[in-house]
Amino acid sequence: MEVGSEEWKCGWKSEVNPHFPPGTVVDKELEHPERAMPRRRDRERREREETRQAERRARARRAEEQAERHDAALRASAGTPRGIRAVWHCAITGQAVDPRYHELNRLAHRLRRGSPEASRLMTLLRHVEKRAPKLARHDWFWALWELARQAWLRPLDAWRPKGKAARSKLRSLIDHLVVRFPLPPFLYSVFEAPQAAVRRAGVDLFVALARGASLRKLTGGPLLPAPLTRQMCHLLLASKANLELVEAVRHAQVRALGGDVRLARAVSETGLGVGFSTDEPFWATAIGWLCRQTMLDPRQVGPLVDFIRHRHDTELAFSMKGRTAAALMRGMEEWHVALRRERKLVGVRYDPSGVIGGRWELGRKKPVIWTVEEILTSRALLDEGKALRHCVYSYSHAIERKVTSIWSLRRDGERRLTIEVANTHRRIVQARGTSNRAPDDSERALLQRWATLAGLTIRLSRW
Repeated sequence: MEVGSEEWKCGWKSEVNPHFPPGTVVDKELEHPERAMPRRRDRERREREETRQAERRARARRAEEQAERHDAALRASAGTPRGIRAVWHCAITGQAVDPRYHELNRLAHRLRRGSPEASRLMTLLRHVEKRAPKLARHDWFWALWELARQAWLRPLDAWRPKGKAARSKLRSLIDHLVVRFPLPPFLYSVFEAPQAAVRRAGVDLFVALARGASLRKLTGGPLLPAPLTRQMCHLLLASKANLELVEAVRHAQVRALGGDVRLARAVSETGLGVGFSTDEPFWATAIGWLCRQTMLDPRQVGPLVDFIRHRHDTELAFSMKGRTAAALMRGMEEWHVALRRERKLVGVRYDPSGVIGGRWELGRKKPVIWTVEEILTSRALLDEGKALRHCVYSYSHAIERKVTSIWSLRRDGERRLTIEVANTHRRIVQARGTSNRAPDDSERALLQRWATLAGLTIRLSRW
């Protein structure tokens, strides 16, 4: 093709250039690459942002569809087309509900016809369905039930929903009914806790603080078992909104004892970030010990906490006083070796947790198959620990008690991650690769995809 011809000029922008013969048309980007680079970067940045927004919209749409399917299943189980309130009414008045929704059946057992709490809850549900239909979903039922248990400060008829999202409307309802003094945003997460005991204690703590109670005086008690100093209480009330109550408590303890943000995040990744222990004073000393180990690798915090829990459960006189990091690490390694040699674990079969697995084929030219499979035998659990060189086989007894389920994320059959799911919370609480490494970006994406498919919650901030 001849330079300067009509075919060559097609699609190019005109500009006079002294380096070309008169009448020649050149491209501005080719002539001035230093000008084109910023425009190209801006265009790529806009494309990336549009892609992220599209992914967020797709996730929100999938969550909305999942909630609608859940509501439809509840309506079908109650045999009524009158809406979700009719399903809740069946549970509250003691009528039969699908046995899969065991919490609703337990509530139906406690609340019979004529119960004041049931009457108050039905009044609240009718008002919510009229004023804020977004809250008339099964996801928000237990938050409304906890509100119905409390004494209300203001009349329900005077409530006017605020915000567009369902969570914003719920927060405005909570503020209207039970809040006298403003509270930090992270405390509102207690209304969404999946475990009934944690949710009840958290809501009672929330209401006590909202009515002027002192946080310092509530620490160490049934509502907040962890012993906190004044500085810890101050840091707790200043916690970020994306933390749940137990995580915020652990962050406050670590920061007040001299630990950094990385250590606080590592402690929250362990079982200490899921719920409070029956022996919180001991774990307060353990967290203080971790904070004093200034050169401790945060990736070793999870295995160390598992080893400390093992020693604490098996030795009544075990304490953290006088222990060095080197000695404790050496004891942890010896414990791992002993667990590998423990042949009595081989042959045990575990009951399925009920959570579904997943399989994805990604890529066009060379498809990659990702799978998430539940580990249901002690032999497979032992092989998983040996292959990825970590102590997952120490969870055998927790799996037998159905507290935890362990899953394996694989890429073309190769083990990549071991995943721990807290069954009662339906939450992914830990995900570790070879030698306890953290997940990479591709593994995080697959975990998020599986969590959406299986209806699990996941704390991305922990990674």
